Amino acid sequence: MYPQISKSILMAFTTLIISTTALPTETTTFYPEVIPGPGMPSLAELGLTSEQLYTTTPNLPFGNSFTTLYNGECRHCPDALANVDSVIACFNYLMSLGTSGCGVDRYNGKRFCTSGNAKVDGLNYTPGQANPTKSYCSDVALAVQWIFNHCNSGGQVRGSQAANGNGELVIRAQHVNYDGWC
Repeated sequence: MYPQISKSILMAFTTLIISTTALPTETTTFYPEVIPGPGMPSLAELGLTSEQLYTTTPNLPFGNSFTTLYNGECRHCPDALANVDSVIACFNYLMSLGTSGCGVDRYNGKRFCTSGNAKVDGLNYTPGQANPTKSYCSDVALAVQWIFNHCNSGGQVRGSQAANGNGELVIRAQHVNYDGWC
């Protein structure tokens, strides 16, 4: 006939099955780290987290006065495209800096923010790049806003625009591993 299974073996087997059965669990959303550029305030100094910068709806001010010294442009080169949510997180970071100065030195560009696969850089467009230039960080953020509003293609972004009111400080948002204009 059939071998008799002891009650303790049956209980152990039942416990094993119940403990290994997948039960619904909470999902944790991952937010890429927002990394300020060299010399920029840290998130901790601002009392911010990467999650806040990814989940805050952008406060989109009106009345941008982009200069005619630089015409914003979008370039949808496959290797240069960055995730729009990562670009918006950098926008939120820069907007949080308000009237703090965001600028570049002579002959140089500067990284203002990196997050996920996106970076936001400032480029010196002074004549001959001979002079440093800067704007309020909120004006740099407005250039980023222009980029993600005008250059978004299916959640992917790449473009450039001058800082609000300053055609000598050009802001570029693109993939973190891409350098160039394509």
